[in-house]
Amino acid sequence: MNNDQIILKERYRFKETSDNAMGVWVIKYCKTSKATIFWFNNKDYQIIFQDSTELLYSKDNITYVNKIGERINFSKDTAESQIE
Repeated sequence: MNNDQIILKERYRFKETSDNAMGVWVIKYCKTSKATIFWFNNKDYQIIFQDSTELLYSKDNITYVNKIGERINFSKDTAESQIE
């Protein structure tokens, strides 16, 4: 799957409508052999790993998506306290 196909997949996954069209867009991306990283205009970023797991970092939250599509949300404060 090339980068353009990944971007289209993400666009359809979030079902862009006229209300939210171009609210958030990709400003930069990088593809490696293990993952693709997207940086968005709202300063969020997303990492999609080769095994189909994902991490989405936003201002206050971290979202993990496992291989079967289940989402787990963490606040950044909770995630930081678990590391210590």
